[in-house]
Amino acid sequence: MPPSSAIRHIADVEPGPSQWQLRPVKHYSSSRTEWLFKPGGLAQVLSALRDAGVDLQFVIARRTPEASGKGVVFVAPLQGEREIHAATQVGFSVTPSLHSVRVMGLDQLGIIAQLTQMLADGGINLRGVSAAVLGTQFIAYLAVDSLDDAEKAMDILQRA
Repeated sequence: MPPSSAIRHIADVEPGPSQWQLRPVKHYSSSRTEWLFKPGGLAQVLSALRDAGVDLQFVIARRTPEASGKGVVFVAPLQGEREIHAATQVGFSVTPSLHSVRVMGLDQLGIIAQLTQMLADGGINLRGVSAAVLGTQFIAYLAVDSLDDAEKAMDILQRA
């Protein structure tokens, strides 16, 4: 499998007395790899992580239009050397170059628009956003360009 990138820094933001609240920063290893886009290809990659005891909290997978017959999967977190080693055995690799802030809270109309506007107003350029709602709660992973941007994003959200 080709080398892949990983998110090393994820900060948690949870609901609190206001809309959300930052918890202490946690450093997770979260990775990306490619798999053969065929029945069972993704299951094979994820099963290897499960068999190694990796408890994933985030998975996003999609076909890669630039590589016919392949898909890409992002997972988080990978914690500790044992989990990182298991992931490398199925093509994942860890780099310190991608950073993300995880935001959780009560869902409301336009919450992701509000979060992204706050970060834009603070000069934060987002690499990507993944978000979902379950019941009355939302969760969003906001990918940024640097550790400095992740820290700035957390500061902006703490002040909200």
